[in-house]
Amino acid sequence: MPDVAKALEDGIEAMNVWLHQYAPEHCGEEYVKESQKIIADNHGTIAYITARRISMEESLVAVKKANADFETLVREEKEKGTPLPGT
Repeated sequence: MPDVAKALEDGIEAMNVWLHQYAPEHCGEEYVKESQKIIADNHGTIAYITARRISMEESLVAVKKANADFETLVREEKEKGTPLPGT
């Protein structure tokens, strides 16, 4: 299963990098320079954002599947008359 926490952290970082690039007047010069380096190290803005989006998408798919699997398990156990604790 993808690391959901890491994907969310990457997404937050990507939004911060975008903000530092496209609204530099709202952040310090050091953040702008750091975001420029992150983008350069990741082969440009599009590649950087795309990689983060893919990571977040994979995590979202995994979470949705886990939720659906859990809901199925809960329903099946209730139908058998053995509901799971807390459900």
